[in-house]
Amino acid sequence: MKNIWTILKKELARVFTDKTMIFSLFILPPLTIYLIYGLMGLSLKNETEKINTYTPTVYVVNAPDTFVNNEKQVKSFSEIVEEYKQLMKLTETNSLIANANFFYINEDELEDAKSKLQTKEVDLILYFPTNFISLVQNGSTNNKPQVEILYNIDKSYSESTYYDSLSLINQYKNTIAAT
Repeated sequence: MKNIWTILKKELARVFTDKTMIFSLFILPPLTIYLIYGLMGLSLKNETEKINTYTPTVYVVNAPDTFVNNEKQVKSFSEIVEEYKQLMKLTETNSLIANANFFYINEDELEDAKSKLQTKEVDLILYFPTNFISLVQNGSTNNKPQVEILYNIDKSYSESTYYDSLSLINQYKNTIAAT
């Protein structure tokens, strides 16, 4: 046991008297961790600022107008979009859809919108079926209307816009289901 204490004292004396050992064991690791986390924080802050200032472009094909379902009036999709944007601003939630520019187009312009999606001019296309309102009003469980969402996977903000749009579509579905 006496030999262990002798060896321990010798090694500790060596560590605390050597300046390079003190630097490499006690100063360099915390300094490295501080620098790495500082750089990570800066890059995250810059990316967040980019996302907050980015304005996605969303094309909506065959957007449903106001209609009556089960004798209750259902708001148009554009009204739901505006309500959603207001809600995101009130709750101060960061959502790309809340900043998005929505353009409502006909099915005739769909091919042009798809080409713009491929050239990364458009972030997202929401495609409602032409008979969306009649499918909802009929209430067929076998033939539920589906909203197609097209986005460009090569564009980083396009995918984020896609995920944000899912909550918007869900809100619209809930509005329809409530009537």
